[in-house]
Amino acid sequence: MFSEFEIYIDYLMKSKLFEGLTASEIERFLNSTNYNIKEFKTGDDVPTDIDKSVFVLDGSVATYDNRADGTKAFINTFEPDTGCLIAISIIRPYPYENFVMGARKNSVVLYLETMSIMKPMIGMLPIQNIVQQNVIKIFYQMTGNVAERTFINTESYASTRIKNYLKLLYTRQENEIIVIPLKRAELADHLNMDISTINREFNKLSDKGFLDVKGKLVRILDINGFKNYIYS
Repeated sequence: MFSEFEIYIDYLMKSKLFEGLTASEIERFLNSTNYNIKEFKTGDDVPTDIDKSVFVLDGSVATYDNRADGTKAFINTFEPDTGCLIAISIIRPYPYENFVMGARKNSVVLYLETMSIMKPMIGMLPIQNIVQQNVIKIFYQMTGNVAERTFINTESYASTRIKNYLKLLYTRQENEIIVIPLKRAELADHLNMDISTINREFNKLSDKGFLDVKGKLVRILDINGFKNYIYS
């Protein structure tokens, strides 16, 4: 019977958290901590854990603020290459009262006892130092990603990306009903935008009377207005 470490060794070896460590060093570190690894399917809720820090080893996990009015406000997306660390948590997880997480793709998530990173462990200091350095690198990378995402989701940039995408689909399909071949989360990945930004842009076009968007179907209501929009 395989151990949890053996099952997920490939994911752990690829993680930026353990960059510079051998498989045996990663195993030593994890075995000295309270950790677990969980798999989630697309659409699953990803639970939080008060004394654990959360790292995405594979897939994509989104975070939301569950507002009092029942809506979920998108916060950020976390993936292995673009910012795998969701939070360093010791007492209370994350700066939102109603913080929730959800898997945007099939995902593998590492829950790691935070104090194993913060508190020196006898005989483990060289490995801990590397892990701590990697956490700092991850934070720097995530800061850059947040700045980039902020620019990508500005109104003018988002409008241009959506316009060009709709122009491409209309040119290919030449129909008053355009079929978007991607689910909304997949489209967000393809355009490198937040889902909320895409929804906002579609709503603006609907409010202008150009389109009626239902899932993957885009019905053109004002063909002249739509053409003026995509070719402007």
